Amino acid sequence: MRQRAWTHWQTPATGAVPGLAVAIALAVPVLVAGPASAGTSRPDVAPDAGDGTQVVVVTASRAGGNSPSAGIIQRTAIEIRQPASLLELIDATPGVRAVTTGGPGGSSAVSLRGGESNFTAILLDGVRLNDPTNVEGGAFDFGLLDPQLVERIEVVPSAVSAVHGADALSGAVQIITRDPARAELQAGGAVWADTRRGAAISASVSAGWGSGGVLGAAGTYDSGAGDPAGTARRDQLFIKAGQSAGGMELSLVALHGALDATGFAQDSGGPQLAVIRTPEIRSRELDLLAVTARGTGTLRPNLILSQVRQQGEAITPPIAPGVLPGVPAVTARDRFARTEATGWLAWDASPALTVSAGVGFVREDGTSIGSLDVGFALPVVFAQVRETGAVFAEASWRLPDGVTLDAAARRDRLSGADTASTWRLALGWSPQALPGLRLSASAGTGFKPPSLYALGHPLIGDRDLRPERSQAVEAGLAWPLPGGTARLVLFESRYRDLIDFDPVAFRLTNRDRVTVRGVTFLASFAPAPDWQLDAGLARLDLDSPAPLRGRPDWQGDFTATVRRGPQTLFATLRWTGTLTDSSIPTGAVEVPPTVEVDAGVSWRVGADVTLGLAVRDLGDERRPDAVGTPGPGRSLRLSLQIG
Repeated sequence: MRQRAWTHWQTPATGAVPGLAVAIALAVPVLVAGPASAGTSRPDVAPDAGDGTQVVVVTASRAGGNSPSAGIIQRTAIEIRQPASLLELIDATPGVRAVTTGGPGGSSAVSLRGGESNFTAILLDGVRLNDPTNVEGGAFDFGLLDPQLVERIEVVPSAVSAVHGADALSGAVQIITRDPARAELQAGGAVWADTRRGAAISASVSAGWGSGGVLGAAGTYDSGAGDPAGTARRDQLFIKAGQSAGGMELSLVALHGALDATGFAQDSGGPQLAVIRTPEIRSRELDLLAVTARGTGTLRPNLILSQVRQQGEAITPPIAPGVLPGVPAVTARDRFARTEATGWLAWDASPALTVSAGVGFVREDGTSIGSLDVGFALPVVFAQVRETGAVFAEASWRLPDGVTLDAAARRDRLSGADTASTWRLALGWSPQALPGLRLSASAGTGFKPPSLYALGHPLIGDRDLRPERSQAVEAGLAWPLPGGTARLVLFESRYRDLIDFDPVAFRLTNRDRVTVRGVTFLASFAPAPDWQLDAGLARLDLDSPAPLRGRPDWQGDFTATVRRGPQTLFATLRWTGTLTDSSIPTGAVEVPPTVEVDAGVSWRVGADVTLGLAVRDLGDERRPDAVGTPGPGRSLRLSLQIG
């Protein structure tokens, strides 16, 4: 029954209240993506499309513009790494933390440049996945998605509500799934197993007929029983069909995902410190159906119709008091449905100008039935419906002398006549006299309406909560390196009307203002034909009325990749600076810097067969996943990929 609106930690001196005043922590570990080889996996470098042009980050603009700091994670990283979760790949983006809190069965946490998890819009092929009914206040559980379904991931770590509306307060993560074959029958699969007794297997079949195709895939993942922090099991079914007809590209996406997890309750102190050893048990299901029509040519109509349904159950045991007050047992069963329609018209007004304009409608319907154990089972039940209409427009200009200008504006009207207007501007300049050099700057605003949980919870909810808002600015410089590029970005994000728990009023309320400033640096280059070197570094400076948990002051990673014929070898070093975390047994604690190293090799033993062997946490550092939850330590993973 806690809204994770902004993850402060509280001590008795700041007025913590038993059962409600302990915020949910972000986790500590950094799970770094695979090596940047054969179509770089470095997320902050837009890779070539194969013809010397750059891939357009569709998450940043419908008119063809790019964000100065947008990142792309290619499928190559998935094929080499064979990750259990997409968080392992997203986390490699400088300035982004994407982790699982409290072991393999814990909740997902994605923080873009110090923002909260529910400040990020999560999209799959343009369809929003955020669940505003859950206790996280609108976050999404990445454990529901099989990485093998994914073609690439786009990360825009800056306010883009002008493009995507609600939830894009600190940015957006778009997951773009694999397309079906267009002219042949293809089959493939992947399997891996590790010494932590985890394993995954997936298979896909795709058939094409020239003007269209269909792809079917299924997969299962089991974390095994080798981690004392808990377990996770995922099952997935996926269908994607495409057809070209009458100047339109039509597609249908259907997805079913189910996740069953066990673990220690958040903030309980995990396997090392928890007094009550009864595991939390939770399950979630995701069903998605979307139909998309995209036009081709100079004047392009576009339409996305989708419905997303999520449901889950959780039985959370009590947490014994420690330095902070204890938390009573909680049960919850929630259901959420989102029906969404978005249509827009894009027009190439000239070779240098593209404009688009459209409308959108969203209906969200959420219910939750549960109880709080206060000596007796106190019912906690709510139901909320919200409808939102929107109008938006975007433009992208390619001006003389290497100058580009992108603009977007949007107005959302929520139930109850509340409105939110957002905008975004991005400017770029590539001087012709200095090939490869690019200067860029952007500014924008974001908003997030209160979650259905925050509005409807009978004990701590408040129907009068205002939307949370943000302002973001950034400036970047990119310059060429041998066989690659480097990029430096300075940024500042200001948040206001943040929703937090007020222990005096015993309610969620709008009160906090937070400013996050920082810098990210990325270099990706090839010093020799067979070598690829990638480095990323991020620094965060937080100005907050209360300390924020799980935000390291520094993050860095370095990957070296060497290709020798059919073999690819890599080594990755990850560094996480000092951060603050908390648990009920300990109160606030400072987590010291940590360093981890991964290494691996893959062999292409045939045209369509690849073997892989990788070692995680080579030094067995066992970096804590949360207070009292050490990392799993050194492990060996063997993988086989076909197709």
